[in-house]
Amino acid sequence: MRRPPTNHRSRLAILSALMLAIGALVLAACGGDDSTDSSSADATTSGGEMQDATLVLDFVPGPVHAGIYDAVANGYYEDAGINLEIIEPTSTADTLKLIDAGKADFGIADGIDVATQISDGRGAKGIMALVQRPLGGLITLTDSGYQSPADLDGKTVGVTGVPSDDAIMNTTISDAGGDPSSVNKVTIGFNGVQNLESGKVDAFTGFIPA
Repeated sequence: MRRPPTNHRSRLAILSALMLAIGALVLAACGGDDSTDSSSADATTSGGEMQDATLVLDFVPGPVHAGIYDAVANGYYEDAGINLEIIEPTSTADTLKLIDAGKADFGIADGIDVATQISDGRGAKGIMALVQRPLGGLITLTDSGYQSPADLDGKTVGVTGVPSDDAIMNTTISDAGGDPSSVNKVTIGFNGVQNLESGKVDAFTGFIPA
C-alpha cells in the first residue's frame, strides 16, 4: 500500500531534520509555494507522530553515504520523528525519475542532472551540496596500458546513462588532449566493473572508488 503524499509543510519539517541528521541533500520533490512560518521549520513532525520519508541514493552505497547509514544506525531519524526509507537505485537515472514522478521525497543526484531537471520545469529543486567537488571520473584496468584519458580515443567507454556522465567523459578526455567525439559510448548502468573485466568496455565513468 502506497503511503499518502507528504504535504509541503511536513516536507519542510522533515527536510530540516534530515539536514541536521546527515548534513546535506541535493534534491527534493516540490509541492506548493516556498513560503512558511518559522514554527513549521522548527517542528520535526505534526502532532508528534512519525513521518514517512523516502531518500533515493545516487549510486550503490559507498563512503559518501556513510553519514546517512550512520544516522539510521544511531537512531537520529527516529529521534527526529522520521521513518526514513532509503532506496538504492538500479541506475543513476532512478533518482530523477522517482522524484519527477512523485514517488520519492528526497534524493541525491549530480549537480548537472539536477540543473537539467530544473531547467526542464520538472517537479524537483536543488537543496544543497553533499560533496564539495565531483567524485566521478574515468576508470580502467591497471594493466590496460593507458597512460592518459587521451589514450581512450577510438575506444569504448561505458556510462550509466545520465547527462553528467557525458560531461565527465568529455571533459576528462578533452582536458588530456584527446577527442571525446571519437569515443564509442555505451550505456551499461551500474555494471561498470563487470563490463570492464569482461572486456566489453575499455573504461567506464563512475564514482571513485567505484
